Amino acid sequence: MKKLLLLALVVLGGVIETNADVYIKGDFCNWDSGDGVQLTGSGTLTGELSVTGDIVFKLVDRNNNANNWLGFSDINFDAPDGWIQDNNNDNQIKLNYSNFGGSKVKFLATYNSSESKWELRIEDADEESSSYTIYYVNGTGLSSVYAYTFGRKECGSWPGTLMTKSSSMTINGQNFDIYSYTFSAGRTPEKLIFTNNNGFQTKDLNFINNKTYGYSTFSVVGSGDIFSSSWDSDGSTNFMKSNGDGTYTYTLNNVELTAQTILLKVLKREGSTETWQADPNTSLVISEDGIYNITITSNEDISSVTAISDRIKANASVTSVGYATFSSEYALDFTNVTDVIPYRATVSNDNKVVLTKVTGKVPAETGLLLVAEGEASVDVPTTICTTSIGENMLVATVEETTVAANNNNYMLANTNGVGFYSVDSETTSEAGKAYLHTDNALASEGSGSRVAWIFDDKDITAIKQVATTARTNEVFDLQGRRVAQPTKGLYIVNGKKVIK
Repeated sequence: MKKLLLLALVVLGGVIETNADVYIKGDFCNWDSGDGVQLTGSGTLTGELSVTGDIVFKLVDRNNNANNWLGFSDINFDAPDGWIQDNNNDNQIKLNYSNFGGSKVKFLATYNSSESKWELRIEDADEESSSYTIYYVNGTGLSSVYAYTFGRKECGSWPGTLMTKSSSMTINGQNFDIYSYTFSAGRTPEKLIFTNNNGFQTKDLNFINNKTYGYSTFSVVGSGDIFSSSWDSDGSTNFMKSNGDGTYTYTLNNVELTAQTILLKVLKREGSTETWQADPNTSLVISEDGIYNITITSNEDISSVTAISDRIKANASVTSVGYATFSSEYALDFTNVTDVIPYRATVSNDNKVVLTKVTGKVPAETGLLLVAEGEASVDVPTTICTTSIGENMLVATVEETTVAANNNNYMLANTNGVGFYSVDSETTSEAGKAYLHTDNALASEGSGSRVAWIFDDKDITAIKQVATTARTNEVFDLQGRRVAQPTKGLYIVNGKKVIK
C-alpha cells in the first residue's frame, strides 16, 4: 500500500545527482552521531526506514546548503491531517505513528534549485495486500452498519457499503454481534467512518487492515479500598459499562469505607493500544465512615472523569402515636439525629421494662425503640460500628420474622394504649422492626396484657400516662404526675408532649 505525505509542494527545478550528500536524521539514529537514512538516486532521491513508533527528524542537505538542517518551519507543508506536526514547536518534524499506521517509511526528495526549496514526500513502503478486511463490534445495538472510507479509495458514496454480520463475541458478560467487510486488492483508504445512516456515526477513524473497531474497554484503576486492581493494572478488572450515549460507568454498591481520599484513573484499551486518563488523577473524597454507593463516569476520550460517592441512609419513621420499633441491616450514626430518639430495653428487678436512651453509633441489626413528638421521619446515615450499645432485649428483625407465642415475647402495639403486649398467638414482626424478648414474664400494667415500662432518662412518662385509649385531656408532667393547674412548660396530654 502507498500512503502519500506531501511536504513542501514547490515547482521542480534543478536535479540532485546520485552522490548528493542528503540525509534524514533524527531521534531514531541519535541525530548527528548516527548515519540516519541517506537519500540516493537521480532526480528524485529516495531512502527507506523501518518504524515501530513516532519518529522525530529533519532533512540534512550537506550538498546544497552546507550541512543545513531543515525542519518544520523551513518547508511548506500540504499533508494529510494528523500525520505530521512541529514537535513541541522546536522546528523538528514529527511523524505520528498512530495516524501513519505503517511499518516502513519511504522518503522521496527533489530539490528545486531556482527556489532553493525541497519537495519531500513520504510513502508507506509496506507491500500491498491482496485484500483488506475490517471488523466492527456492534456495541450500541445498531440494526445496520455501513463502512464509509475516504482518502485514496472510496467505499462507494455515503453512507458507504453495508457490512454483514460475520460472528459474535462475549465481552465482560455481554454479547455483541461482529460485522465485517472485505475490500478488493489495491491501495488502502486513509480514513474510515461507521454509520447506521440514521443519526449514528463514529468520528473519523484511521484505516488499519484487519483491525476490529467499535469496542473499547474502559477500566478503573487506582488506590484505596474500592479497587481490586493497582495502578499497574492491565485493565482486566473494574470494567466500565457503556451507557449507549458515549459515556461509560463503573458502579459499586454497599461499600464499607472509612474516611479517606481515593485516587483513580480510567484506562482505555482499544486492541493493543492503551490510553491512560491524563493527569491529574480523579479524587473520590470519603469524608466520614459509612456505607456508600460509588459511581465513576467517563466520556469516550477519557478527558472528563467524575467520581461520586453517595452515603447510604436508613429511614427511621414514627407514626402519630409517637413510638415505633426499628432495626437496620446497617450500622447507623444517630449523633446528629434530633427528630427521633432511640432507646434500648432492659428489665428491672421488679420485672418492668427499662428504656435507656442511646446516643451516637449503633451496630447493624440492633433492635431499638424510637420515640418522637408525634409523627416523624428521618434518614439516619450509615457508619462503621461493631461496638455493642450494651444490654438490650429488643430483638432486631431486619427481615420479616415469625414471633412465637409465649410469655417471653412482646410486640409493640396500640391495643389498649401504646406499649409492649405479650404475644398470645404466633405473629410476624415486619422487616426493619423489632420485638421484645425477656428471660422472665414481665409485670403487666393497665388493661390487657400490656407491660409496664420506665424511661430512665425521665424524659418520657410511664405507659399508662403517655397513651391511653380514652382521651381524657388530663395533663401530666414529664414524671407522670397529674397536674391540675399547669403553668408554662412541657407536659403530656393524651399521650403527646404539649407546650403550655
